Amino acid sequence: MKKILALLSLLVLQGCATQTSLYEWGSYESTVYKHFNNESPEAQIQILEKDVTAAAKNGKPLPPGFYAHLAFLYGKVGQPGKMNEMLALESSAFPEAIPFLKNARNGFKVAN
Repeated sequence: MKKILALLSLLVLQGCATQTSLYEWGSYESTVYKHFNNESPEAQIQILEKDVTAAAKNGKPLPPGFYAHLAFLYGKVGQPGKMNEMLALESSAFPEAIPFLKNARNGFKVAN
């Protein structure tokens, strides 16, 4: 009986050890943290653009909100074209976010 329990425990632990993330998080979480601690938008853009490249290379999608965060960073540095491009990518990846993104976009002022 003890051997069976030990074997089951091993199988359960093995199953937990092989989980992988659905999304390519890269440095997104730490970059959002830096955003709220006033790191420059330009530095955040560079970091997140590297994550976009890594996700494409690994064939994994980026997490919800990633493109939206990048879009608003582009808006802060006065690049409305890139901002709209990133919002379109977020809308395409997560269509359920479209109403939120429209409201957020309407209330956001692009820097000059």
